[in-house]
Amino acid sequence: TSFHTDGKVAHGTFQIGHDVRVDSENRILGVGQNSGAIARWLADGTMDTSFHTDGGNTNGGSGVQKILQFGGPRTVAVGQLAGPNGTFYRWYSDGSMDTSFHTDGVNGMTASTDNAFDAVTMPNGSICAAIQAASSNFLVSCYWP
Repeated sequence: TSFHTDGKVAHGTFQIGHDVRVDSENRILGVGQNSGAIARWLADGTMDTSFHTDGGNTNGGSGVQKILQFGGPRTVAVGQLAGPNGTFYRWYSDGSMDTSFHTDGVNGMTASTDNAFDAVTMPNGSICAAIQAASSNFLVSCYWP
């Protein structure tokens, strides 16, 4: 089998890719920088057009850094919202924003932060992120759904 025509594929939504995962159906989910971008490709490298109509979605953020949970009914990720705020993101499996999550699928962290670089989901459903505070200090921020 082959991936795309030359082993690589680009998506115009991304300026910089930050994280990639493969689900149980061999679909490739990528997140990156440029308006909080998320995109999904099929195993052969073609865009998965069942994912938000054209294979990708942006949400107005500056960038998505890390995919935490995927492959189920929702995808959870962390990154940066436009401006200096670390952010939690949540999408449905079809690529649309989960509007039951903080009304628009995007939940900015309460502290003024530059970026959330890594995070984990806890057994109780909470999300804790490692972020760089605006003062350049390390900070942990948690969200309890």
